[in-house]
Amino acid sequence: MTPELSLISVIIPSWERRSDILLTLANLRKQTYLRREIIVVDQASADGGPQEIEKQFPEVKLVRLPKNVGPGAARNTGAEKAAGEILVFIDNDDDLDERALERVVERFREDTGLGIAGFKILNFYTRELEPMSWSYQKNRLKDSDSEFETYIFCGGGYAMPKTVFEKGARYWEEIFWLSEEKELGLRVVKMGYKIIYCPSVKVYHRASPEKRHLSGKRNFLGFRNFLWITWKYYPFWAAVKTTFLSAGAYGVKGIRNGYAFWILLGFISSFKRLNILFTTKDRLGREAWARYKRLSDKGPWWAVTQKLFTERSA
Repeated sequence: MTPELSLISVIIPSWERRSDILLTLANLRKQTYLRREIIVVDQASADGGPQEIEKQFPEVKLVRLPKNVGPGAARNTGAEKAAGEILVFIDNDDDLDERALERVVERFREDTGLGIAGFKILNFYTRELEPMSWSYQKNRLKDSDSEFETYIFCGGGYAMPKTVFEKGARYWEEIFWLSEEKELGLRVVKMGYKIIYCPSVKVYHRASPEKRHLSGKRNFLGFRNFLWITWKYYPFWAAVKTTFLSAGAYGVKGIRNGYAFWILLGFISSFKRLNILFTTKDRLGREAWARYKRLSDKGPWWAVTQKLFTERSA
């Protein structure tokens, strides 16, 4: 990475949020770090957003896709088009703190083994931590103002070196939506890079009142994707054990919360990729598995199990 003048590429996937993306782009003009490029990956929006971006923000590199491919695939496309040494990913309803890009460059300069730095996500209106964007263990909420190593991050705000992306830290596009950051996080852990939560870099999320995804679809994709990721990365017997335990836990919660049908559909759908369970190409090795187990610790097993079966779905 060039010591002083690293080019940063800010990549924003967007779909059908014209007013939000325009606010986000206006906010990016306030950044104190000037050596940057902005890439918007639009996924066939029909709300006039792309036309307004071209009109109001000529400095933005606009990439138009013919359909909605999902946030992960859109981020992959943006990263492929990026010229920057550091890739910064935010959502189309996010505002970055004015010195965010400065701090990103500083943090990656300090640690050449850093693969991903996840940002602190705050509610735009209250300026308080946004619980729905807290991707880490709940027992780490007390550490929200402290940096720590982790295995996961929030897709609404994070950065990685372009070299890490080029070495294979890409989203698994088959997932489409939900749990895509956990899959990418495990991929980065397997590659031997470090992932950190970096609260010095702040994102202000303008939570949209829109409800794009029905809870049924969310639970269907959530359970299916969880199983696929488990089969892909966990050691074989750990994957088998986790499959049975999670099927029971998701089933109980599904019955209790009224979405058992969607959980069943997710379980059935997951079997079209059962072959993943019997391949070893992406499976975590002994050292990476031990590291993941340490970083994903959620506290005493009995407390975790109790929450798994009793916690209500959002």
